[in-house]
Amino acid sequence: MNDISTQDLLSFLIKKIYVIGFITFLIASVTSIVALNLQEIYRSEALLQISDSSLSSSSSSASISSNAMGLASLAGLNLDTSSGSFNSKNPAYVTAKITSRSFFDHLASFPGVLENVFAHESFDFDSKSIIYDDNIFDSKTNEWVRIPAGLRKSKPSSLEAHEVFLSDLTISVDKKTQFIYLSYDHSSPFFAKQILELIFREINSLQKEQDLIQSTKELDYLTNLQSTNKLLYVEQSLSNLILKIINEQMLASVNDEYLVEYIDEPFIAESRIFPRRTSLVLSVTAVGFVITILSMLIFNFGFRSTQRNS
Repeated sequence: MNDISTQDLLSFLIKKIYVIGFITFLIASVTSIVALNLQEIYRSEALLQISDSSLSSSSSSASISSNAMGLASLAGLNLDTSSGSFNSKNPAYVTAKITSRSFFDHLASFPGVLENVFAHESFDFDSKSIIYDDNIFDSKTNEWVRIPAGLRKSKPSSLEAHEVFLSDLTISVDKKTQFIYLSYDHSSPFFAKQILELIFREINSLQKEQDLIQSTKELDYLTNLQSTNKLLYVEQSLSNLILKIINEQMLASVNDEYLVEYIDEPFIAESRIFPRRTSLVLSVTAVGFVITILSMLIFNFGFRSTQRNS
């Protein structure tokens, strides 16, 4: 092998040029066929920030006296501006909420969401309809047809579907600006946009409902306490607390973007993010070309030389 010159290598490759060309062409053809049959994926993106209503409720609480806060604490109410039900919201909380299984279970209760997340295969742009995997979901009968195996049933479980949902969802927080980046990948550019809009609407709606229920309980308790109170200084503190809760309920009721608001709304993607067919074919063909040449050189000059020496 040490006696082989560059001229010998070049001469060998020139003799095998048709074989190398055929193998390279075969690799390119197979890669092209595979690339054409890969599932096309589109991405919709959105940029969010914590809603101004949360910040407003924080500023409205600044005027409440420490006596009122102390009274609320004794009453078992958490009304501190840094940790109250209306004021503890931050990007980390939003991220945890959106990626939670309970929140996905809520999203999956909407028509079409579960099958679009779990069983989509491709998208027909002519009819603008999602094509489903026939081995998983029958779109004609709207039934799950997957063959059960072990604990797995025909209809995907919450754990299965949630795992697929998270694999297609990207959520991150900018450390400097605290903006929340949200994206979703899907074979349908329309559904990718729709699921982000659904996430945005429901995260706001659920949080609003949760906080209004909690604040109503707090308000009922303080109102009952006020009706039995005989002390003037306690009366003032109770009035301040009640006013604060009513103000927060008003802000929540009139604001649809209660928890988060858009900086940049979701969009319908005009081009796919996967597969990049031209790049894929060129990359695989180039690698195949190099491997073909190396394999032929090693087999001819290395393997055969070893056999002769032995």
